Amino acid sequence: MPSAGRDVLEAVHDAIAALTGWTKSKWTAGQFGKDPQRTLHHAYALGLPDTDTDPRDPRQRTAQGIVSGSTLILVWAYQLRGDAASSDYELAMDDEQALLLAVLGTSNATHHSLSLITANRDDSREGWLIGTARFAVTHRYGLSS
Repeated sequence: MPSAGRDVLEAVHDAIAALTGWTKSKWTAGQFGKDPQRTLHHAYALGLPDTDTDPRDPRQRTAQGIVSGSTLILVWAYQLRGDAASSDYELAMDDEQALLLAVLGTSNATHHSLSLITANRDDSREGWLIGTARFAVTHRYGLSS
């Protein structure tokens, strides 16, 4: 069965839910982490901001769907203690690795594949490390229900 963007998001949410201590945010990836008052330690948000037809296979066939390429964004938060920010940063790096491996482990779970594009960290918000990872996703969008 062809995979839609929602299938990809659900597979990734399920993989992260299997990790201890992580909470899905009620905010979208674009809103997540902007306001420290609304940010929770070990929270994350996912987004699929763009999807394009794969130029290697632009045909749209009802039975097979459309081969598509999307960008998956994972944004996560880790609270840094004022008296241990450096050691907390190192612990956050371990957690980031677990998140990235969980996301990458979903490849082919619902007929999609993922590869990491970038992983960035921002510690400029007082008391918080906000990480953002971008993944390339290849999947199929179904053309029939």
